Amino acid sequence: MLGELIDHGISPNTTTYTSLIDACGKSQNLERAFYVLNRMLQEGVQPNTATYTCLVDACGKSQNLERAFDVLRMMQEANVQANTHTFNALIDACGKAKQLDRAFAVMAEMKRAGVRPDAVSFTCLIDACGRSLQIERAIEAVQQMQQAGLRPNTAAFTSLIDACGKALEVERAFKVMAYMAQIGVQPNTATFTSLVDACGRAQKIDHAFALFDHMQSLGVPPNAATFTTLISVCAKCGELDRALRVLQQMALANVQPDTMTYTALISACGRTQQLDLAFELLAQMKQHSLRPNAVTYKAIIDVCCRCSDLAKAEATVGQMQVEGHVLDGATCNTLAQAFCKAGQSSKVIGLIHTMVQMAVPVNTALFQSLRSSTAYVADQHALEDALGRLRIESSTQSAITMQSACNQHALEDALGQLQRTVGHQSQDHSRGSADSYEAFEAGLMEPLPPLQQ
Repeated sequence: MLGELIDHGISPNTTTYTSLIDACGKSQNLERAFYVLNRMLQEGVQPNTATYTCLVDACGKSQNLERAFDVLRMMQEANVQANTHTFNALIDACGKAKQLDRAFAVMAEMKRAGVRPDAVSFTCLIDACGRSLQIERAIEAVQQMQQAGLRPNTAAFTSLIDACGKALEVERAFKVMAYMAQIGVQPNTATFTSLVDACGRAQKIDHAFALFDHMQSLGVPPNAATFTTLISVCAKCGELDRALRVLQQMALANVQPDTMTYTALISACGRTQQLDLAFELLAQMKQHSLRPNAVTYKAIIDVCCRCSDLAKAEATVGQMQVEGHVLDGATCNTLAQAFCKAGQSSKVIGLIHTMVQMAVPVNTALFQSLRSSTAYVADQHALEDALGRLRIESSTQSAITMQSACNQHALEDALGQLQRTVGHQSQDHSRGSADSYEAFEAGLMEPLPPLQQ
């Protein structure tokens, strides 16, 4: 597009180049984004704050945190002032990279630079805490937000609910929703979607469906993300028939499925070993002009491995690579485990060498499979040599479980402190009161102690 503009005698300006960089970022084409910046500089067009901010955001979307910080240094060298949006993009990039300490450091630097954080800044920080499963620090971010004179809004609480869900703290997620109603902050579709996701992560499928019905009874419309999340809950719980019924509900609601919707359905096929249906869904999404992404192909590969059809798994890997997608660590582990069970030691070794190059650890499931497989017995020396170069991934589940016990009282204390600071305010109960959420929660889970006053 840039070449076409220049060929037609049109001189792109700063706004044009910035829009192109933004488009590259949204398509996760980071190298192209930097190419546009370099071309911009070569043409003598000066980048402004918005240009660099879009580039920081592009780095975040591609999970390349170091280059995001490089862009900030480039700004400083060019004497271009970073603004709130720039720092927000950098905090978000830290969150996506699960570099929580650096996210808090960016917030501190933001304040030192005299740039006032806004609600989005704190929401990004809360989201970063959730990605790192650090609920206590998410609460700390909410408290900092209030201390900065900013009333926690729907987006901030939605991020806190999402953080609770990622840490398997579904009860605490409901507490946050109840507290929102108590202080008059209205939940929206994204809030309910995050709560549905929290139910799914805790394997509470009936709770997720009850909540889905509840949000509609309150007049909050589900969107594509909500339906997709509910399908993902079904996938996690091995409920393919319910997932397909959700797809039908989606059509009745005139909500169009997207790539992630079909990816979630394909994942559900894996749990029930429905290989033919998975490929039918892949063909169906292409018929609807939806392009499979890397996550879609990983889901297909997982189904193939679960069904022991390794030829189709390899063919899918080939198609994935032809389309410019790369294997990630989880997929390498899945493939290696499947080849291990099939006794194909040479392919296991090849994948392990690939994982060494990618600095990807062997997960515990693959390690155990290797130790008990016929492939290990047949080619023990080669496998031992390959494994010796890898590190073994530690289990995160036990860490999450231990963290849950520590976080329960911390969340209640923090919410109580916030409540005392905010005080009682007028509220609209059109989307549920605190009592209604506590009653709803009580009907789904074990009784919980009330919020501290």
